[in-house]
Amino acid sequence: MRGNVGEDLADFVAARTAELHRTAYLLAGDQDDAERLVARAVGQLARDTADVGQAGQHARQSMARLAVAGTAPTVGGDTPDTAPVLRLSPRQRAILMLRHLDGLTVRMTARQLGIPRREIQRDEETACATMGFAVDDHRIGEMLTNLGEHAAWPDPAVTIERSRHAPASRLISRTRVAAAIGVAAVTIAAVTVSNAAHDSWLRSPAGINATHGTHFHAYTQGYKLVGVQTVTVGATRTINDLAPGGVLALSCARPDPRVPANWPQITDGTDVPQPYPCAAQSDRRYYLYAPDGVTSVTAPRQGHQEIAVARYVPVPWDRYPVAKSHFDVQHNVPLDLNAKANFGDSPVRVGETLTMHGTNGTFTGTARVPPSAASTTLFMSGLLSPTTTGQYRIEVGGSPMSDCSIPGSADDNDSGWCRIYDRWVPQVPMSDLGGPDPDIDTHGGSVVVRVQVRDALGPWKLQIRYDRYKAQN
Repeated sequence: MRGNVGEDLADFVAARTAELHRTAYLLAGDQDDAERLVARAVGQLARDTADVGQAGQHARQSMARLAVAGTAPTVGGDTPDTAPVLRLSPRQRAILMLRHLDGLTVRMTARQLGIPRREIQRDEETACATMGFAVDDHRIGEMLTNLGEHAAWPDPAVTIERSRHAPASRLISRTRVAAAIGVAAVTIAAVTVSNAAHDSWLRSPAGINATHGTHFHAYTQGYKLVGVQTVTVGATRTINDLAPGGVLALSCARPDPRVPANWPQITDGTDVPQPYPCAAQSDRRYYLYAPDGVTSVTAPRQGHQEIAVARYVPVPWDRYPVAKSHFDVQHNVPLDLNAKANFGDSPVRVGETLTMHGTNGTFTGTARVPPSAASTTLFMSGLLSPTTTGQYRIEVGGSPMSDCSIPGSADDNDSGWCRIYDRWVPQVPMSDLGGPDPDIDTHGGSVVVRVQVRDALGPWKLQIRYDRYKAQN
């Protein structure tokens, strides 16, 4: 690639322009500075002799080295999800990016940036303290990624043209040249370790996203990202390497994912194509599809872009990075949500609402069932309203609520446990047609409700009510 920007590099910039600018915005914290940073990195690639297949890695590391010269925090343009990161200097963000997104060790980060290891450690600790996190907090990577999502980017041709006029990067001072020579002379084994670490990073969620230019969550709803495949417009592709218990998350077509014609189709062991409900998808929470047998995905023609299919595997609670703070609590669901969906009309007889509160432990209460009425159906409505992550199990009349789960979450069928892993904390509606036994269903009475809670960090509320509705024909 020495001498000018060839076709290979131009193709690389066209394919990866979004990823390049997200990385640059993460480092610079400013749109104009980010565009200049990308232009300088692309210009450096044109002057280097590196294989274009490694261009993404070289560009990312080049921008990180350029960013370490910045020592002042970014001013302005902050939002609640980016303010903690913008309080850092570009140098601190570069260190955190290599450590928390790219998975480099302190030694490898020092080598990449040409900074002594003790300064890397000091700056990382200072940056994490400024953000209010411990050094090993998984939310640091999430916040770095969130900042990059605020980037915009020009047409790739504009970036190519700017790169031709960008100044050459003076990345290493004369003082650091001698240190670099000393580091290079340590042993060939050090290179082997670095390559092994990079290979390991490529298999990590951050490496998977970087390779495919995607931004799927590393962890979501009890699952970990383990692979991504792409499907071109209008094509069908078999999804390989599906792990037992694994699920899929799909990117959705733009500009309007609410239009069903833009939804991908999934075909599995049932041999009946199912639309992937893009309307239920959001940046905070994916709709996770549990495939049955050999699975293929068809990308819609209306989307005019390829789609990405992410593969996730379940992770045990004790190995998952369960959120500990900054919860986004969703309390906007009515108790009778499922009843309205099933019956439409108001109940003929309304029972008393049992309300229970607590944190961790085992709790019991009694729900009253109204007496029978002619031509009516007994229906139980329940609503769990947690305020934090935790593990919740609810028994009504001695039986666990099998639908006490969050659709698409890991452990859905694990004895009725509701596990909430992430910062987004939803309410969990429950329902049951009829009573726990025929006698109560016919004559009314009382039902024992038992709640078990583990690992909750704050209070929760449970509401249970039995109503009688007009029987449906």
